[in-house]
Amino acid sequence: MIDNDETDAPYPFPFPSAYAGMSLEALAYARVTALNAVDELTAEMKLAVIKEKANGMNITKLAETAGVARPTIYEWLREK
Repeated sequence: MIDNDETDAPYPFPFPSAYAGMSLEALAYARVTALNAVDELTAEMKLAVIKEKANGMNITKLAETAGVARPTIYEWLREK
């Protein structure tokens, strides 16, 4: 798992306490927005993995850097 303190990436979603007291509709919208963001980030990560592999990064380092398991990296590389 990637510790956000070790990256230059901003925390992409409000902290869980920000959701307390929100209406059901607002929570549903926040959830859909977060899921869409995950899909978009995953697509970008797949492209970055393909690029880094082409530049010579090994599977173990790709998995560690991306914060996913090695089988996920292999799957992403097969999908290209």
